[in-house]
Amino acid sequence: MRNRQVALLPRFALSLPGSLSSLPLLLAHGAAPALAGDGGGKQHTGIDVAAGGETFLLSFYGDHPAKRDRGGRLFRNNVLTGKSEHLGIPFAGDSWPMQRWDAERGVLVAIGECGLYENPALPADGVPSGAAWDGDDDQHSFGSLLVYDSDARRALRAGLPPGPLRPERRSLVLEPRSGRFFTSTPPSPSRLLEVNTAADATPADRLRDTGLTLDGPVRAATRGLSADGELILVTRRGTLYALGFEPLRLREVGPAWNDGAWITDLPLDPTGRWLHDVVDSTWTGRAYGVPLVRYDLAGGTRTVLAFLGPWLHEHHGYAAVGAYTAVVSPDGTRLFTQLNGCFTDDPDDARHEQPVLLDVALPAPWSRSPPGPSRP
Repeated sequence: MRNRQVALLPRFALSLPGSLSSLPLLLAHGAAPALAGDGGGKQHTGIDVAAGGETFLLSFYGDHPAKRDRGGRLFRNNVLTGKSEHLGIPFAGDSWPMQRWDAERGVLVAIGECGLYENPALPADGVPSGAAWDGDDDQHSFGSLLVYDSDARRALRAGLPPGPLRPERRSLVLEPRSGRFFTSTPPSPSRLLEVNTAADATPADRLRDTGLTLDGPVRAATRGLSADGELILVTRRGTLYALGFEPLRLREVGPAWNDGAWITDLPLDPTGRWLHDVVDSTWTGRAYGVPLVRYDLAGGTRTVLAFLGPWLHEHHGYAAVGAYTAVVSPDGTRLFTQLNGCFTDDPDDARHEQPVLLDVALPAPWSRSPPGPSRP
């Protein structure tokens, strides 16, 4: 693919618990396509990768509907071989901040955010910000729904679902065993919806109301199931829920952090008992010290493993603003998280200029609390 850009991310290594000694600064390399024309773009959401390295990426612009932004682009990539293929614009009219791909069944689902531009609170410059984004009563934080057949390389449907049920622009969940997709409505409280991915789904049946309610739209979810066979969700208000199946059911687990924490990833350890998150992807996380939290789903307890913000500034002069992703290694011993912020002498500097990658050695969960049976 032409015009590839290489981004250099500083990579820090930490060891927990004990004192967080300063360790060598390494460099991690990543590549991203440069999109010529149509305003460029970025890949905004986490990706699902098949066993052979194949994945699909949808681009997100953030300033749609400027005339240069005809719509988010679709790429097919292989993370093991480095090969990329541009598959065009599946829908001219929105770009895609959220996506999930069910590789086993060849179904890609994505949600846009065109509804923001219908908000009467939109400022004169036409760019949504502040209260126009995510107020609890905001009816406009929604977007188009894309269902794409990745085997046949064609969109099964794309566009704004008929009201009143519409998908919140940052809300998308995949249940990996069955391939069921879920989203939620924009205002708080929020209604949990199931996406009907059948090729012959009628417009009125593309989003189904499950009858389940949360205190706010779903912001993130675990990619695998807990030891109890549930998906763990976190809402925009920072509340954890457990979504069970057969029958479909929802129960409140408790707060991931304080009210309003914007958490974008919830990695589980291999046992499905220990949940991790980094608080959070907004300036709120910086105010808390960017805590790395472990949640025991069996015991219902939270443990702060580290306050990453103060440590990074003390040892590396890096002011962390927020965390955007987190992944636990297959053996459960390490956590990788990407932060944004800047290198500065001022610990209160809130610029988003220099992303970094953290490699954190996790302490064994049973070092302080012995493992026990899962919740009955």
